[in-house]
Amino acid sequence: MLLPRYPTSLLFQITLVSLGLVLSLPTPTQAQTSTAFDLSVSPPVTYLVLEPGQTASYPLVIAHEGTISLTITPKVRSFRADERGMGIQLEEEVVFPYLDPAQPNPFAEPFVLQPGEKKTFSVPILVPTDSSTNEAHLTLLFEGSAVTPPVLGLSQADLTGAVGTNLILMVKTSEADQAQLLIKKYQGPHLIDSFSPITFQLLAKNIGPIAGIATGSASITTGSNKELANFVFFPDSVLADSSRHLRTLPADQTLADETLEPTFTFSYKSPFLLGIYKVQVVLASSTQTSPSVGNFQVIALPFSLFFLIAIGAFLYIGYKVFSTKLALAKRLRTY
Repeated sequence: MLLPRYPTSLLFQITLVSLGLVLSLPTPTQAQTSTAFDLSVSPPVTYLVLEPGQTASYPLVIAHEGTISLTITPKVRSFRADERGMGIQLEEEVVFPYLDPAQPNPFAEPFVLQPGEKKTFSVPILVPTDSSTNEAHLTLLFEGSAVTPPVLGLSQADLTGAVGTNLILMVKTSEADQAQLLIKKYQGPHLIDSFSPITFQLLAKNIGPIAGIATGSASITTGSNKELANFVFFPDSVLADSSRHLRTLPADQTLADETLEPTFTFSYKSPFLLGIYKVQVVLASSTQTSPSVGNFQVIALPFSLFFLIAIGAFLYIGYKVFSTKLALAKRLRTY
């Protein structure tokens, strides 16, 4: 079965989306490992872009580096992103009408993996010619269990487990079919103390028919439009009709770094803040022509100073009252 051929621009889009998914989409790819049971599957995430009438072969490699023979039972489940885009939720019902019925079903029968053995097989995909623009999500699970009875010294948990890989298939009928990312929610205080940082989180929503990579930035400026901070969004993927919290990299990191530690909290710290500060968010996908723009305000006032002044005034008034009463008492004793 031949893989579909795409225009160079479309291949670039697929590469970007795949990068975002591999970097950011949570997947159940690694089972609980022990010396006896060590099962893995790759790739952890695959993103396919097909047009009606096209076919593709989705390759998988499942490997067992443990010391016992395993019976592997393949299972197919649909999934959806959770409300915050922080993980996936498996569905009981499989909604994926794109497995090629003319090809052998690779999930029909269990199979055995010996220690150190790998198995490569392909999942045949066929998009019917009458398909409309759609995004379908599939999780392929591989449940492993020991072929022989439990070995002395090993618990049942050491001999069973499951791994999974996610497939996101986007059926695209037109170049006009694009992701559409919007700023769904700004989460952060609008009134802060002058000695506190400006912090916030951003929730994005994709109302388009396909997934998209988040691009853009959030900036913090003073009332006179002097820029204090600029945060570039981490290239996370937001699935169709899903929401996701946006992330950014710390100031000392870039995408070229081997170890990436993106954070969900956008934060700017100054020794002292006073007045009105503006937060501007410009969000789009890698293929979105019109960005979503949001403007928010944060007011910084020296509440801690006000509190200290109030405490000082209270103590001073209390001292004066106490001193006055003490002086009056002394005068009364002299008579």
